[in-house]
Amino acid sequence: MTGTANAPVEHQIETSPGRRSARRRALIAGATGNIVEWFDFTIYGFTAAVLATVFFPPEFGSGALLATFALYGVAFLARPAGGIFFGRLGDRLGRRRSLSLAITLMGCSTAAIGLLPTYASIGVAAPLLLLLCRLVQGFSAGGEYTGAATFVVEHAPSHRRGLYAGIISSSSFVGSILATVTVLSFSLVGAEHFADGGWRWPFIIGGVVAMVGLFMRLAVEETPAFKEMQENDSLPTRPLADLFRNHWRTLLTSFVYFASLGVVTECVNSTVDRQPFDRHPVAVLR
Repeated sequence: MTGTANAPVEHQIETSPGRRSARRRALIAGATGNIVEWFDFTIYGFTAAVLATVFFPPEFGSGALLATFALYGVAFLARPAGGIFFGRLGDRLGRRRSLSLAITLMGCSTAAIGLLPTYASIGVAAPLLLLLCRLVQGFSAGGEYTGAATFVVEHAPSHRRGLYAGIISSSSFVGSILATVTVLSFSLVGAEHFADGGWRWPFIIGGVVAMVGLFMRLAVEETPAFKEMQENDSLPTRPLADLFRNHWRTLLTSFVYFASLGVVTECVNSTVDRQPFDRHPVAVLR
């Protein structure tokens, strides 16, 4: 009887103009922040050829490029730690706070790369600082995608949660595309100008845009699901332990799926991009 009486009221609340507006803002903020995160994370890879000459000694030769890509890979090692940290933070302090901190760290570390002194200025400290920035980027990225998906899905109406989650997933690729366009645009000024300091601007722009994403997220209210848990004093105290104990099958299935998807994607990319490295549009900047 009570459930039947409350159903129309819940439907009215879910479809009210104010609620629809809040959902749109949450979706835009989540997607925009995700775009910015992956824009910042991706531009490193497209400027690696220049970074190798800037942050490593000339005598390294081709080893400098390998070291630069090694630093690119280090960020992926930091992502699991970031996922655990930001996931726990989101469960205890709120989804919005967790996402706001993630995008702040990403923006600051990305802008810092654009402001770092070169190897010629400070020697071996230059690649060490670059390593630190990449670790922070990877740590931040670990909490971004799943955090944004959770944030948006908890704002979404029950019949459109899959759509909202799909939009967040697609926004990651938008960030990578924008990063490609930005780097190539700055590279058009010429190889010498780009290597002489033009490479810094995509990183600085990424840091500035991240702050825009931060303000958008701060302007959106916390998710209804989290506020309900707060009001009922039912926030999880050991979310990671609960995940492994109660949802390990779902976790294992997701891990295998996304691992397989990542392998297939990389195989396709490597097959398509078989042109010699020295003909690559960014690598030619060397």
